Amino acid sequence: MARAVTVLATCAAAVLVTNCTFGNLADYPVESCDVAATQKLDVCDRLNKGAATTSCMSYQCDALSHRCLLRVRDDDRDGDAPMSCGGTDCDDEDASRSGKAKEICDGVDNDCDGLVDEDVLQAGAERIIAASGPATAGADQIFAPDDAQAVDLIGTYVESGCFPVLSLQAGGGHVLAPGCTLFQNESTFAPREPYPVRFGMGIGAAFIMTSACPDGALSYQLQGGGGWELRCNPASPASLPTVAPLPPMAPFLNHGIVAWYTRSVASATMSDPVGKCATTAPASLAVMRVQLNGLVSPPTDAVLLAAELSASTRRPALLPIDAAKATVLASPLGPDVGAWVLGTLSFSGTGALPAAMHIPGLAGARAVALAARMDGNAVRIAVAAEINCAPEASMRVVLGTLDPTALTISFGPVIELAPASPVATNPSIAWVPARGEWWISWLDEVPRGRLLRVTPDGKVIGGPLSVGTELISAAVSGAGSIFGFDPGAMSGSFVELPVGCAR
Repeated sequence: MARAVTVLATCAAAVLVTNCTFGNLADYPVESCDVAATQKLDVCDRLNKGAATTSCMSYQCDALSHRCLLRVRDDDRDGDAPMSCGGTDCDDEDASRSGKAKEICDGVDNDCDGLVDEDVLQAGAERIIAASGPATAGADQIFAPDDAQAVDLIGTYVESGCFPVLSLQAGGGHVLAPGCTLFQNESTFAPREPYPVRFGMGIGAAFIMTSACPDGALSYQLQGGGGWELRCNPASPASLPTVAPLPPMAPFLNHGIVAWYTRSVASATMSDPVGKCATTAPASLAVMRVQLNGLVSPPTDAVLLAAELSASTRRPALLPIDAAKATVLASPLGPDVGAWVLGTLSFSGTGALPAAMHIPGLAGARAVALAARMDGNAVRIAVAAEINCAPEASMRVVLGTLDPTALTISFGPVIELAPASPVATNPSIAWVPARGEWWISWLDEVPRGRLLRVTPDGKVIGGPLSVGTELISAAVSGAGSIFGFDPGAMSGSFVELPVGCAR
């Protein structure tokens, strides 16, 4: 009986619940408590079965009296109550995470602001993938996605009428087609603006031919021979081509889409990388279905022209969406940005494209980039846009959801990526699955790469990150790297800059 008296005496000396019983105290006296323990290890937790406790109140050890006092819940003892109880702690089981913690680079939201690793990622040391030799900004260095997810990229550039094609991979990379091996009649070339494409086991490139057509005609060649060339039309020269494979579907296996601009005044090219918005005339957007394996020459489909004109200074954006069996096309158009979802029926006849879906909030767009991600069965689309020209340019992003049945996209509000700056040009965007974020890159006036991250629901993560010291062209990959062309690296090289935590 003496033991029970001891227990009752302890209850009387502490701040007690109304039903302090032998059962709740496990029939032993509570002489003191451990202030260093978590709630689960705190002996006072034995009192938290009474009527006085709630989801936000619990008995905890008091540091001064070493007695059990009723307080706002703080299960991990980090001095911050959970958000559900009026505090700023997003994980009350982990003392390293709370609204009072400092964000560190570990892939975790340490400060509980809903963002991960904001302002703590950094670009790693530049790694040379391939040295192109003496090269200038006029060499038209081009980056293109190697697949619909843009996890890897491919690159090319003009070198004495040839287009070496490179595989660009995080931590790797190699030459796919060196020198002039992509073409059979390279000695006659005077090409510009190449855009590479990989389909199946083949490699090809769409480009502008200027030797036989001084004003520029659209051409395509396949590694190993084959290709096509549109007739020369001095009144409507071709400019800024993009080519992408169609999603695999009958009867369009080994088919692709080429999009370009037709204009009477020469457009800006990738040799004007810093976004000065060289003088251009509004131009029509042209779209055509082609066979990428070179079996058809010339293409049999009529050119489809958009009714509105474009003042783009970069290529139109093409993005195959296998899940929707369609390809998304986007371009500056009319007052803002136009977008289409092109399925098989889009190329069943001739004539103009259907009316564009105009993306609100992108007035003044001069260039666009596209990316996509799967969200269960839903297809999420991201559009990055270069807005206006020097001396006041900016980057914006709009997120949307693609309806694969109606072949439409519902767009959300505009996301401003950064304050206006003298130059913000050459947009690139990718979904980075390892971090669950959209990454957007562009070039500033240095010129140098800039990177900003956005959550799946459109929150900007921290501020822009500077990438590299001198990049005259760049693109982000879904593997979490920036690929660029550095004219100062071995007189001109394709480089990778991995982005992550400092090592």
